[in-house]
Amino acid sequence: MERVSAVAAALSFALLVAAVPTVGAVTIPATTDQSTTSADAGDAGVGEGGVSASDASQSDLVTLTVDVQTDTDEPIGGAEVEVEYEGGSNTTRTFSNGRALVDVPEGADVIVRVTDDRYVINRPVGAANVQDGRTVEVTMYPKSTAIVEVRDDSGAVRDAEVSLRKQGDSEPLDTDTTGDDGVYQLEDVEAGTYEATVVKRGYARKQVSFTLDGDTGGRVVTLEGATVQLSVRVLDDHFRSPQSVGDVEVRVTVGDRSVRTGPTDDNGRVQFTVGANGQYTVRVMKEGYTTAERTTVVGESGRTLEFTVQRTPTLTVRTGADRVVAGESVPVQVKNAYGENVEDAVVERDGEAIGRTDASGELRVPIPETAEYEIVARQDGVTSEPATVEGVRAATTTTVTTTTTTTTTTAATTTESDPLPGFGAVVAIVAVLLAVAALARRGS
Repeated sequence: MERVSAVAAALSFALLVAAVPTVGAVTIPATTDQSTTSADAGDAGVGEGGVSASDASQSDLVTLTVDVQTDTDEPIGGAEVEVEYEGGSNTTRTFSNGRALVDVPEGADVIVRVTDDRYVINRPVGAANVQDGRTVEVTMYPKSTAIVEVRDDSGAVRDAEVSLRKQGDSEPLDTDTTGDDGVYQLEDVEAGTYEATVVKRGYARKQVSFTLDGDTGGRVVTLEGATVQLSVRVLDDHFRSPQSVGDVEVRVTVGDRSVRTGPTDDNGRVQFTVGANGQYTVRVMKEGYTTAERTTVVGESGRTLEFTVQRTPTLTVRTGADRVVAGESVPVQVKNAYGENVEDAVVERDGEAIGRTDASGELRVPIPETAEYEIVARQDGVTSEPATVEGVRAATTTTVTTTTTTTTTTAATTTESDPLPGFGAVVAIVAVLLAVAALARRGS
């Protein structure tokens, strides 16, 4: 009987063990003692930061190995490892062998970040399309602090831009400006050799290198003043061959402060002396023209900028007459800011659209009544000033009649009487004969 009871008890215990589920098909270690074996490191990684069965199905997960070492190939234990991927992340710690195993979705693109009290990495490490058994190696360096002090002949230089790049990297690690004391400082950077590039408007660019060894290090940089030429040209590109525009006001500003101002000459050119390595905003303005503006960086070899402008769009209406007989029409011509004929402009009479101009910019506008009419032209959002035409009545035709009046007069009796018919001719003949006779006597 005792033997039967023992068998029954053993069978019950076996059934109880079989009923306990496993997580991710990985055996959970019985103790918390950190082992240096790879298997134990993997167990710790999954136990602390792995994806559970509730996050993804067993078949969707793969194991990623993160191997963390110093730049002298010493494993770093106890470092915090964070693995990010689309839709989630896992965090765990390395064991004394410097390794951690983390379950991630198969094919995921991951970013690995590692933090430690003694060591640091400047940039996270990425891995694409992670498959089972993939290893990501992370090299950490002693923590250091970089300091760059920028000065000129007068003392500290504030707002100087400092770019810090570790030797071998293609991109700067950090870019910032100096404070009032002229100091740039960056903490918790990898030990190693760095290049610092210092740029400040009005100074020549300067580059220095220095080595950090796990403590604070850097360099003092002394800048020298430098100026260059900024040349500006303004052209009107309305024409097939752009034409120079003179007397254009050119203004150079830094932020809200104007640093240079001057007009263009007849060739549309003006030149300024400005501080090297600066960012400037250049604005060109002239009454009757569009305004143009551009922001640019002027280095140490100077800069030439070319602006194109055009006359401010306008329309002008010209009428063939100021007064027109009512019922007749008046010719209207529309021109642009350049005095050119404008085709397809809408012409309105007192707000009513009458028609569109032809290729010559012309349209005849009826004047129906004896009244004043305002005529305007519109095109592309531009409206002309109104021209006024007055409709007047036609002139009245006046007929002049001449009346002839006959007056009868009764003559009084006098000693004179009207000559007889023909008497005048006889007298004339006698006078001629007497004149001839007198001449004959003088000749004899």
